[in-house]
Amino acid sequence: MAKTTETNYKYELTDAKTRLQEEMQAEYRDSVQYVLIKEEGPAHDRTFTVNVLFNDIVLATGVGKSKKAAEEDAARKALEKRSV
Repeated sequence: MAKTTETNYKYELTDAKTRLQEEMQAEYRDSVQYVLIKEEGPAHDRTFTVNVLFNDIVLATGVGKSKKAAEEDAARKALEKRSV
């Protein structure tokens, strides 16, 4: 039981991009890719949309005020789909 708690704690401290990458590498020995698909809004208030892909298959789409935030959102959504 302690092992599960330690594992959960580790994932709480790990960002979604890192966690998704670790899970996909462990399971499939391959990496995910992030592709910017849209930028909207004025330069001072952009919104970015990113797809996270695995073997050219879209796992999820994320949106954020920075590319990094959009990638993190996409990774979090992909992780949620994997856990269902």
